Amino acid sequence: MYEIENLSDLLKGQLDEELEYVDYSAKSLTGPGENFGSVMLSVEIKCKNKKTNNEETIYAVAKTPPPSEFMQKIFKTDLTFKPEIEFYRTVFPLLQEFQKKHGMKPLQYHAKFLGGRLNLKNTDTMDSNAVLLIENIAVKGFKCADRLKGFDLETIKLILQDLANLHATGIALKLQCPDEFNKKVKPYVNIMIFGDDAGSENFVEDNIKATRDILGANEEVKPFLHAVIELLRKKCDNSPKEPFATIVHQDLWVNNLMLKEENGKFIENKFVDFQMCRYVSPADDLFFLLLTSVQNDIILEKWDFLVQFYHEQFIDNLKKFDVNTEPFSREAFDQEIKDSYQRQYVHASCMLFPLLMDKSKAKPIGKDFDPKNEPPMEPSEAHKKKLCTIVKLYNKNGWL
Repeated sequence: MYEIENLSDLLKGQLDEELEYVDYSAKSLTGPGENFGSVMLSVEIKCKNKKTNNEETIYAVAKTPPPSEFMQKIFKTDLTFKPEIEFYRTVFPLLQEFQKKHGMKPLQYHAKFLGGRLNLKNTDTMDSNAVLLIENIAVKGFKCADRLKGFDLETIKLILQDLANLHATGIALKLQCPDEFNKKVKPYVNIMIFGDDAGSENFVEDNIKATRDILGANEEVKPFLHAVIELLRKKCDNSPKEPFATIVHQDLWVNNLMLKEENGKFIENKFVDFQMCRYVSPADDLFFLLLTSVQNDIILEKWDFLVQFYHEQFIDNLKKFDVNTEPFSREAFDQEIKDSYQRQYVHASCMLFPLLMDKSKAKPIGKDFDPKNEPPMEPSEAHKKKLCTIVKLYNKNGWL
């Protein structure tokens, strides 16, 4: 069994008053190729009800740092673990309270927070005892969709409604309560994960090599190979721009969304994994989500529809907060799209390697994992099809 030190202390203040901690059990939640930036555990917490003396079980998920020093460095876990904890402990309650003040139903698109820490010493330094504990929403019927297939039209519309709400709430809070936003949100959305160190160059070069192989073997997209490589080599501007800059998840793809199904249709969505959140353009989330996680035919046929659908939801939410929507017009958002398409092509195309990898070829990432000792990650067939689809989309929209 996996061990979580001092779990009872972690739960203090989070359990209902009538519940008393008794014991727990934990096991691995994900397999090779399903998660890279952390260890995910399924935890069953046994409690006793003080009033009835009956035993009750709390089903939770524990997130701990990856054992590999290489993966900790790649995901900058020493910097990102605390912001993710604070998203649950501080940011989401703040957003919910803000929505209540405007007569809105508080957002419910994240799992319940059960506790978090960086170590056992109550300091700001992360170590192997760091843990984030949240409700296991899988026991309530939430699940990930098929990452190799992607979302259909109705499901992505459901998700975009929640995404527009998150982005608009961040902007409204920033405009109407700037001091609170700067104090309780800004500190947890300022970590740049990729793109600001030498290690990111390796991802780009590996991506360029795969791009040559994939596009070069497809006559339909082969003519765009030179333009795509130029896009990959161009330096990205990641700086936030006003007035659109807001809370952006930055890693929205199939496995970071869990959905509840009813009668063969997804009816509710939850966002997970907030370690990479940033204060940048909402267009970044929209691009990455659509490029990586929507069925290929829908990307090509419904792109304009989905962008318009998102923007309408975004504007509707701003109006609920009494925000002047003139600076956030569709024309202004189109400029955000223009500013975002290049950096999100780099982002999405690099991340296709792990996101669409063949899990049958994946190996556990242990403590001694070193990519220099591993064979290069080969693009899967789903990866190749997705990349060609994205290139077709970019050519269609004049982005190449």
